Amino acid sequence: MIKLLKLLCFLSEKKATLFWPTFFGALFFAGLTASKDQVNTFKTTLYLNKSAVTSPVLQNASEPTHTKILNDILTKQSVIDTALMESGLQNGLNDSEKKGLLSTFTRATYLQTPHDTMVQIYYKGSETKQVTDYLEALSYAFIKETLSPERLRIEQKLATLAEQIQYYSSKERNSRIRLERAKQAGDNSQNIIAGRFEIERAETQRELAQEDYDALLEEAKPLMSMTITGANDLLWPVEAPVMLAGPSKEERIISNTLAGAIIGLLISLMLLTWKTFKHTTITRDEDVLTKLGVRVLGHIPNLGHIHVDGGKMSIDLKPKNSKNS
Repeated sequence: MIKLLKLLCFLSEKKATLFWPTFFGALFFAGLTASKDQVNTFKTTLYLNKSAVTSPVLQNASEPTHTKILNDILTKQSVIDTALMESGLQNGLNDSEKKGLLSTFTRATYLQTPHDTMVQIYYKGSETKQVTDYLEALSYAFIKETLSPERLRIEQKLATLAEQIQYYSSKERNSRIRLERAKQAGDNSQNIIAGRFEIERAETQRELAQEDYDALLEEAKPLMSMTITGANDLLWPVEAPVMLAGPSKEERIISNTLAGAIIGLLISLMLLTWKTFKHTTITRDEDVLTKLGVRVLGHIPNLGHIHVDGGKMSIDLKPKNSKNS
């Protein structure tokens, strides 16, 4: 309790010491906030049909490593550049300005995956003009880039089925030619029956391959013919780009000014507290009374430097303006 009272008394004597760090802390944070541009946040949301995709990354999109992979796809130079071009943000810019704009928007763009069926794309920066158009174009460019492995897989499967159709069609045609030749040559009925069976089997296999091809083509038609809208059944936008509400620049200046004042005040209090409890040097008469409980009866003047020469003591007096100890 005594130390606390002592600290309060000491702090009351140090009002100026407390005031100036508080004032300069508030001033510094206010100036720092005012010098920065207003930061705006825009967001759009995509839905991911995880049951329809084959990629492990898309099936478990919310895993941190998979989210990072998707974020790398989103911020690829080609994807950002396509979005900037289609949104009109690059109109009228030279090559150097386009590179600067590309770098700025790449740093300000990122995504999050709250769960496996949702991808949220964000822009956080000072720009506001045409940012919603940029996010819309970016969503479709991201969808195309992300689903390109899915599209490649379907293309490969369609190519395999097309080869099967061509193979069984050729086999059926050759079997029919051999059957006609066998009939003309007067072969026995057993060979003719075997030829007909071979034709029927090739025809059945061709029809099955054709059915699989048509079904897969119909199922993958949106994915294979993706336009600017990115229409497909795997990954698509479910929320238009919107600007999220946030504190205005004036509100941020006020809050940061208060934070700077509090930080400056805390630093002053810590330094003064440390000085109060760590400073033990006796420099005043009051310190002697406080530490030792006795009063100072008088002061011995500083006579200067005392030295002995040949058994005799002599004193070199200090100048008259020298202070007493």
